Amino acid sequence: MTLTDLTAFAGLVFGVIGAALGIASFLRDRASIDVSLQWDMVDSHTNKKVGVVRIQNIGRRPVYVSHVAIHLGGTQYRLLSDSIRGERLGEGDPPLIKMIPQEGLEEFARNWWLLRAQVSDSTGRVWTSPMAKETPSWARGTDLI
Repeated sequence: MTLTDLTAFAGLVFGVIGAALGIASFLRDRASIDVSLQWDMVDSHTNKKVGVVRIQNIGRRPVYVSHVAIHLGGTQYRLLSDSIRGERLGEGDPPLIKMIPQEGLEEFARNWWLLRAQVSDSTGRVWTSPMAKETPSWARGTDLI
């Protein structure tokens, strides 16, 4: 093996390692949002039950949350009006908390498990909360057959 072969091989190894580190850095640095929805929380100001949407940036890049809505199934959405202005979430910022009044949701009680919180960011990506595991109080006692 000549010196030229040895330097070519070292260049190949270091090039592959550099490319792998660049890809890993790119994937790590992307913006990512965690969305959760919890029903039957009590608003301390009004003593009414509300749903709480928690939005947290778990990525390394800042993200601008443009609006928050509740996906009611199909093409139906209920937009949270106080979220239209949008907010910026940076790395390590405290989560955004949005409250949803539970009044008027009884009409969706038959398919309560389909309701999800949905967050859109300024790049057009849509983030959704996982499906609820427990029946909210406004959906209990409904005929599910």
